[in-house]
Amino acid sequence: MKKILSFIVLLAGVTMFTSCGDDDATYQATPKLEIASADVLFEADGGDGSIVVNGSGTVTATTDASWLTLSVQGSQVIVTAQPNLTLDGRSAVIKLVSGSTEAQVTATQKSSVYGVPSLEYEIGDYQASLGIDVVHNQTVTVESQSEWLTATFNEETSQIEIVAEDNNEADPRVGIVTVTMGDYSNDIVITQQGFLLEPETDKIKSTNEAADFTIAVSHSRAVTVKSNDEWVTAEWNARTNVLSCSVTANDTGAPRVGTVTITSGPVVKTVAFIQYEFKDLLGDYALFFTQEQGSGDFYYVPAKLSTTSLDFALYSKYPWSIPLVCDEATATFTMTSGSYVGAYGPYFIYLIFMDMADGGYWTGIGQSFSENQTMSATIEADIDEEGNFTVGGKFEGALLDTYPFDGWNFQAMSEQSFTTEASLGYLTRIYDMELVQMSASASRATGNRASRISKYANAKPLELNRPATIKAN
Repeated sequence: MKKILSFIVLLAGVTMFTSCGDDDATYQATPKLEIASADVLFEADGGDGSIVVNGSGTVTATTDASWLTLSVQGSQVIVTAQPNLTLDGRSAVIKLVSGSTEAQVTATQKSSVYGVPSLEYEIGDYQASLGIDVVHNQTVTVESQSEWLTATFNEETSQIEIVAEDNNEADPRVGIVTVTMGDYSNDIVITQQGFLLEPETDKIKSTNEAADFTIAVSHSRAVTVKSNDEWVTAEWNARTNVLSCSVTANDTGAPRVGTVTITSGPVVKTVAFIQYEFKDLLGDYALFFTQEQGSGDFYYVPAKLSTTSLDFALYSKYPWSIPLVCDEATATFTMTSGSYVGAYGPYFIYLIFMDMADGGYWTGIGQSFSENQTMSATIEADIDEEGNFTVGGKFEGALLDTYPFDGWNFQAMSEQSFTTEASLGYLTRIYDMELVQMSASASRATGNRASRISKYANAKPLELNRPATIKAN
């Protein structure tokens, strides 16, 4: 027992000696750095996240990403992400250091999401609302670039709400709404249809007998109709979009014109109903024309229209007569290019259709006429609401159903034969021809119903005794 006890006492002494020898040494613990938690997955909107560390020393945090801001608060690193305005996701490394120990955490941010179903829309002419769904995860703003469109963004429904004013014009129009999310912007194009109110005809001509008529009407808004004359009745069928009208027999002994107005929205259209007998079309007219195509400087000469001819004189002592084929049922007259119309001194004058503005062709095609081509044009009688009869409407027609014309060439021939060999050149040309009926007692256009047509207000009588020379074609 004594030996064992002595050993224990000795060991204690050694220990005590050692402790007393180390009184001046300092103990340095090795710093530790552990990631306790990391919340650094960000939505596109950005915001704050955090990293919590377990460590025994001071922690620093750094990153190369400009879209991240770091703030160390004790054992916690506050990570702030800016909004991601791109359509691509992104990530960045955050480096944490405590003494000689370091750790890394990767922060990730989702991409922005933005989309609309279409960038082009069509709407009707009337006031209309349009809702456009938007997929987004950023703030959306909208702005109308057109006065007739208003646009707002509804956060609750995620819809662009667009309201268009009525389009009271016949032409369609285009408006723009700009949609912006962050750095992204799109223009939504809104096409609004033009206002539509179009009866299939604005004039119906008939004999003096009682008759019924139907007129189809294309429209985009509700329609109402009204007759303006007792002898015309009008009824609108909204189901079939047809205007039905009746006229009573005309026993007045004179032509008459009645009207029906069609109203839709702010627009009013008029349909005229004209009653007359064919004989009312015949008689005295003024033949209006220009001497240069499209000049607008009109001249006139007295003319007479019959069932077989149009008679007039461009030069004194030389009356001309254009042969006509009359169709009383349709109130039309047909004339033929290459017809003999009369004489001028020793020359024989023939009518040739032409259009010098479009290549200069006449009965044939090209710069010379051809006796082998027969071309006819049908001219139609018309009457306005003032009772002014006109025939021709500038005598527009077509050569061979393809080539238009609006002028008359009076060709001089050495003999009464429409041939190339007999052709000497043209005597005169007139354009933009139209016949306007004169009052029964008038012998000149001035002072009668012809002068009341505005485009002829300054028309001059043609000097009938002026000399004419033949010109080369």
